[in-house]
Amino acid sequence: MIFKKQAEKDFKVKDTTSAQMMAKITECANIYRGAPYWVDLENRIKTINFAKSVCSETARLVTLGIKIQIDGGARGTWLHKHSHTLPNDAGYRSRLIMRTLTCVIG
Repeated sequence: MIFKKQAEKDFKVKDTTSAQMMAKITECANIYRGAPYWVDLENRIKTINFAKSVCSETARLVTLGIKIQIDGGARGTWLHKHSHTLPNDAGYRSRLIMRTLTCVIG
């Protein structure tokens, strides 16, 4: 996990996540990516990647009523302008803006 290592370095902290918790995080991430542990090509067990659909719809509904306003100089103006040119997917837009802000602030 590149972000984890970078966060530990930047904030001078040590991650205390247990091995069991990391295993569950990885399991959930794999399910979200469409590679759950129950898929078995030999026995023709596939996935319809329903978890990703549920997560995306939940994010869309949660962020549906959120109005995003970004200010603070030239960067804020640029971010605010470009946040309105993104695809009309509130979940996508909020994730992209948060990633951008993390990079700018970090």
